[in-house]
Amino acid sequence: MSFKIIKGLSDIWEDYNGYVVDLWGVIHDGKVLYPDVLRSLEELRTLKKQIVFLSNAPRKSIFIKERLSDLKIDPHLYKGLITSGDDALGAMIETYIPNFGCHAFFIGGEKDRHMLDVPGLKEAISIEKADFILGIHTFSWEDSLEDYMALLEKGLKKNIPFVCVNPDLIVHIQGEELICAGTLADWYESQGGKVFSHGKPHKSVYERALNVLEIENKSKILCIGDSLRTDVTGAVQQGLDVAFIPAGIHKFECLETGKDLPFEKNLRNVFQKHGKVPTYVLPEFKR
Repeated sequence: MSFKIIKGLSDIWEDYNGYVVDLWGVIHDGKVLYPDVLRSLEELRTLKKQIVFLSNAPRKSIFIKERLSDLKIDPHLYKGLITSGDDALGAMIETYIPNFGCHAFFIGGEKDRHMLDVPGLKEAISIEKADFILGIHTFSWEDSLEDYMALLEKGLKKNIPFVCVNPDLIVHIQGEELICAGTLADWYESQGGKVFSHGKPHKSVYERALNVLEIENKSKILCIGDSLRTDVTGAVQQGLDVAFIPAGIHKFECLETGKDLPFEKNLRNVFQKHGKVPTYVLPEFKR
């Protein structure tokens, strides 16, 4: 098991020209930016490095772009923004509606309902009337998997597919751990249901990111993320180097596992548990 712990991006600036960067858990915590983010982005821009944000946000990228602007991350700081929501919208038009049918049972919050705004798509009022389940998020942040089992069992009985627009299992919002649509999709699949997921770690979103970067040599591109399951797995599968940030989605696990262990040994235990090893470990997104 080989990985390198770096203090900041400046340790490896000379090695990379392009960056594929996660948002939640790397750039912000769902509410506020992490301390060194703006300064680091400005410095990367000064060095003429290209940045594409690649997020499993189950929304159209225009809404995430607005959110970034609210956080003072202006468009001049990055070359592109790709979301799992964008990827799923295209697939619904090209694949799901023609092959499954046009009636989707929506699972998500009110702010996620724009994902139903797809030509030819209709919202099913119940699972029984649905051609597929469209899993954006949970109905409420406070929900647990158990709240959805009876509902999902109806989908299993009808044998309809689950389209998951955010394969992340959990998210941390200012220290609180909450489930995402990926938790529902994983359970659905474990019970024999058919699941179609969008976003990291799947190939299509990385292809879109690389097309935006326009850097032919993959060895000059670094991915940065906080999830071993999505960020690290996706990068490795695409032959890209990846820097893992342990203070994000795995922070509780890392802290619990490593209470009495040296940092590097603790990381080795976590990586071995998940069967994923990054190229680098970066404590936080900073220069």
